[in-house]
Amino acid sequence: MKIANLGTKADTEKLIKKLIPDNQIRKEILEFLSGLIHRSIQQNNSNWNVNLDKNGKFLRFHVGSLMAMEVTKKKVLVACIRTLLEKMNEENKLDCSYKGYLGKKAIENRNIEKIPGYCTTIPDSIGVTLDLSSKPVHVTILQDPACEFVDQAQNTIIVRKLKRVHSTGAIEFLNEEVHLQLRNPDYIKDDISEK
Repeated sequence: MKIANLGTKADTEKLIKKLIPDNQIRKEILEFLSGLIHRSIQQNNSNWNVNLDKNGKFLRFHVGSLMAMEVTKKKVLVACIRTLLEKMNEENKLDCSYKGYLGKKAIENRNIEKIPGYCTTIPDSIGVTLDLSSKPVHVTILQDPACEFVDQAQNTIIVRKLKRVHSTGAIEFLNEEVHLQLRNPDYIKDDISEK
């Protein structure tokens, strides 16, 4: 199976800075993403990927077969566990919308009560969408419900297609930006941390 690099660190840096131009928001989002990746590495370093669209339209993080986070030019979507989110949201009123699916139809609303589950494999899941035009984004508030989603998503298996589109350049860029030493998944033969 051929694994695509999907960009060098320099290419990745250009695309991510174009996707998230504001330095403060970019730092907040990349630190949050790095924390979720670190959690996945600790649990199963063969069951996740980071996928950066070659045209810079999105940056996605999958755990197993599920999308745990997506960053686009205007918003960030974080998959969470609903019960933890509801408890957390009683204390911190989030300015967000929620996303779930009825079959393949996406349902989005600012009222959490009107939203079905985000994915059928994790019935208590819900997507949380934050607007990237507000500063700060407050994505870190979602840490506990997002980490629990990552933990439960480890029970699914990453598909070959996701392995093929993993971006080693994105991991290299994240390491430089947030001063960590994240490893690429075990299915990547030439891990950048070994260079």
